[in-house]
Amino acid sequence: MTKFTPEVLLSAPRRSAGVPNADGSSVLYTTSTYSFETHAKTVELRSLDTKTQESRLLLQDNSVSEPLWLPGKKEVYACLKSEDKGKTSILISMIMAGSSWKESTYTAGSIDAPASSLKITQLSDDSYAVVVAAQSSPDGSLYNAETAPKTHSTGKLYKSLFVRHWDDYVTPQKNSLWYATLTRAKDGKFELSKWVNALKGAGLESPVPPFGGTDSFDVSKAGIIFVSKDPKANPALSTKCNVYYIELSSFTEDPAPKPFEYTTKGFKGASASPVFLPDAKKAVFLSLSGAGYESDKSQIFLVEDLKKDSVKRLFNQKAEGSLDKSPQNLVFSHDGKTLYFSAEDQGYGRLFALTSDPTSGEVLRALTDTGYVSDIHPLSNGDVFYTSSSLVDYSSYSIIGTSKSDSQAAKWTHSSSKDGSSLGLKASQVSSIRTPASDTTVNKTVHSWVYKPSNFEEGKKYPLALLIHGGPQGAWGDSWSTRWNPAVYAEQGYVVITPNITGSTGYGQAFTDAIRKDWGGAPYNDLVNVMDWVEKNMPEVDMTRAVALGASYGGYMVNWLQGHDLGRRFKALVCHDGIFSFAGGLLATEELYFPFHDLGGTPWYSPSANQTTDDAEQVFGKTRLVQRITRDWYIWKPAEYDNDGSRKPPNNWRSIFGGSVWEWDELTQEYYLHLFCPEQPDINWENEEARKTIYQSAMISWLDKGVDGFRIDTVNMYSKPVGLPDAPIKDPTAQWQDAGLVYCNGPRMDEYLGEMNAILSRYNAMSVGECPFTPDPARILGYVSEKEARLNMVFQFDSVDVGIGSAHRYMTTPFNYTLADVKSAIRRTQGLIDGTDAWTTSFIENHDQPRSISRFGNDSPQWRSRSGKMLAMLFASLSGALFVYQGQEIGMINIPKEWPIEEYKDVDTIGYYAEVVRKNPNDTKAHDETKAALQHLARDHARTPMQWSSQRNAGFTSESATPWMRANTSAQEGINVADETNDHASVLNFWRQMLKLRKTHAEVLVHGNFKLIDDDNPSVFSFIKTSPDTQSKAIVVCNFSDKESKLPTIDGLSSSNMLIDNISEAGTKDQSMLQPWEARLYIST
Repeated sequence: MTKFTPEVLLSAPRRSAGVPNADGSSVLYTTSTYSFETHAKTVELRSLDTKTQESRLLLQDNSVSEPLWLPGKKEVYACLKSEDKGKTSILISMIMAGSSWKESTYTAGSIDAPASSLKITQLSDDSYAVVVAAQSSPDGSLYNAETAPKTHSTGKLYKSLFVRHWDDYVTPQKNSLWYATLTRAKDGKFELSKWVNALKGAGLESPVPPFGGTDSFDVSKAGIIFVSKDPKANPALSTKCNVYYIELSSFTEDPAPKPFEYTTKGFKGASASPVFLPDAKKAVFLSLSGAGYESDKSQIFLVEDLKKDSVKRLFNQKAEGSLDKSPQNLVFSHDGKTLYFSAEDQGYGRLFALTSDPTSGEVLRALTDTGYVSDIHPLSNGDVFYTSSSLVDYSSYSIIGTSKSDSQAAKWTHSSSKDGSSLGLKASQVSSIRTPASDTTVNKTVHSWVYKPSNFEEGKKYPLALLIHGGPQGAWGDSWSTRWNPAVYAEQGYVVITPNITGSTGYGQAFTDAIRKDWGGAPYNDLVNVMDWVEKNMPEVDMTRAVALGASYGGYMVNWLQGHDLGRRFKALVCHDGIFSFAGGLLATEELYFPFHDLGGTPWYSPSANQTTDDAEQVFGKTRLVQRITRDWYIWKPAEYDNDGSRKPPNNWRSIFGGSVWEWDELTQEYYLHLFCPEQPDINWENEEARKTIYQSAMISWLDKGVDGFRIDTVNMYSKPVGLPDAPIKDPTAQWQDAGLVYCNGPRMDEYLGEMNAILSRYNAMSVGECPFTPDPARILGYVSEKEARLNMVFQFDSVDVGIGSAHRYMTTPFNYTLADVKSAIRRTQGLIDGTDAWTTSFIENHDQPRSISRFGNDSPQWRSRSGKMLAMLFASLSGALFVYQGQEIGMINIPKEWPIEEYKDVDTIGYYAEVVRKNPNDTKAHDETKAALQHLARDHARTPMQWSSQRNAGFTSESATPWMRANTSAQEGINVADETNDHASVLNFWRQMLKLRKTHAEVLVHGNFKLIDDDNPSVFSFIKTSPDTQSKAIVVCNFSDKESKLPTIDGLSSSNMLIDNISEAGTKDQSMLQPWEARLYIST
């Protein structure tokens, strides 16, 4: 008996789907056989007599393909034949007893290009319509790469995306459908007419690349129905395919009429498999609802009138509820009363029949129970011929009855492998197990196939091969594979288990959908459950000799296993073509819709946002706005009116969170001012009663309780400019303009701050104010000068504004700055105390800023800790009061790039993204850029829960609770207090060291004068601190780069002692070179 090996698998004949004639008496097919001796394949065209089971060789020729019976002819068929120089011929042949293929075959015509996807329909007794797919040039002419003029350059010019889909670069040539007629001549032979490009000038492409073929179109005597990518959609971001119909008066009509488009309201995904009904008056097709989701449930639509956009869902509610599956391979019975299709169902590819009952609507029946149906051909007597395979049989042809009285057993079958026996395989080797699902709200169990060796012996132990499928939306089915075939492993002595884990298809759409944004979650836990079940219930499996194997997503999961506990239970892990870097994977193609859907977005984009609207009425209540005696505590203004009489706000100021700063109150017929949210109206500080109330309620009451001071938000926004003038136009496309430089630092600011300081002084309390939009150092000095007695210090925004947009904070790109910008900003804030009586601050994070490591360092796992320590050294070495924001001390980073916009909760983020989408609904580039800016700069990054441990919710709250915002998953990557406390090399412990040194050397680190050196160095930030008595000096050197940099030449460096660096764990090194993200602190006294 043949032992089934990889060589046997690859050299076994590969039989095409069978093509029966109308009564099913004869079947056309091809076989392709690879020889390891000649390292070549052989293609045979054969016919099979279904009565005698005799297979007859018609032709052995590698250039022949796609045989089809001529409709209405039992013995005449056509096929394609590839010729020299890319030409394709249409051959006509007749199966005649006693005659050779050569004697009964002739060429009806040809097309001067490679062609495929042959379809033929009957127009009359002696005439047929023929359609093939071939490429066309931009002008609509036929394209043949072999005969096309050769250029002298291999360069390609692209003026827009989409450039490439995986390993295929987009070319000017497109797939087109070409039609002609096949007419019987006087000599009795058929002749082909001139070919016409059905899609010339339409801007459409069919079959849909890269995998489209005959399933992209259908042909009838009425014309051609086909699918094409939506030309209005961005192919990188959209899977949307539309269905079109070309009505033809004849198949010689030239040019072809303009295609008519059908619409599927609410369905934004791909459409496929358009099929005419036999009367050519109606059609059906499949469509997916989900935008950008290739594995959504296929749903059947009916075109009720080909000439009208009259499309409806075919299933009624009852029938669709019973079909939680995705139909494929649509085809009608000869009388048009039954629609047949196949669909994955619990590991099988079953054949279904859908008939219409006048009393109960559509009636759905499964005609097959096992195996995997791949092709369907209804016969004239009402039976159905289908092609299938199984886990032991690589090709089977069957005929099955379709009446309700017929059993599910086939009337006739023909197996090319004799049900697997010719390969040494048998059906008894295959069984199934059901193990607990990790998410029982979706499915209770996970189905796995078990494949044992053909010589399996009870009582003997066998090693385990756990095969993990790709997709991730895919499944192990009862089907044959020439790639990952379980039989190959079983016949080498393994017990093979192929689990259909979360995300698998054929087990309900919810189960398929559940893997979204959870690639390493539920699927991994399913595998854990499978291994636990096998260990407990299958004594024949030797768990000490287990191997896990997978390709594509299966390879990704193998990599995932390698980094998790389950991986320790395998002796070997085999990863084939598995993703280990999502960022790197995105460089392989411009197809973005897949990561958008499955991963929740790329590192810079998510395609949707939850737009929210705040209503001032909910906060104030319109009646109360009039009745309150404190109305004058707010800023009210009458409307302006343009020449058309339309109402306008008093000026063009944009709110911090988007939109106008003015909110209209219908009842009082005036606007009120809100620099922030509508529910946060600005206080009218010119109202003395309002100021006194604020001082009493917000200051004195707390000072009386013993507080030591205040951080005062937006301290320079209280006094507004006289007349509230318009802001300069920074963004000509925007209605509302950034006005921060207009409304900040108004004429009475010094007065108001003086009043506040008088109160604080009575309690010896400190003040630090937030001072945005203040580029003038003299204005800052006026606020914090000890002599002026207004504020003790302020947070200048110079450093945290580095890299933001000029017209809007988020109207920028990530890392849109140079190190020179950072140096200049810090020099300005440090220079505030040089020779003055002022005091400054050192900070780089707060509740309004993203995480500094992600913004100014490198938050990749390789460099996040070191760059975090570098930033710690930098800011702990600056003069002034040091402010460290929660999480900064452990090196918290921005939320993952793959998190969708729905995870962002800040009103600023949500409002800005929604506004961009509103203004640019179809501009995906604008959406991409906005998401990238938000992932870099949004305030949300500072507002995730503090990371105390690696537990769920990062230890911030109980694991069963739901915090206001999802905890950053970096907590599970070691960025948490518990893990860092016990790690001497952690960011947390480095901060502790720096704070001790800052206290020990306060004269130079806290109070020293700052001097920037080596200004022009693009990678290294160096400065000298000198104590006020000039007795101590500190030199700080920081390498802001992923690469090594040369240590700058600095006076006094050689005589200074290096007090601390951030790479001591790296061992010995060349002191003349700075390692990536290295920082050093030298002290000389």
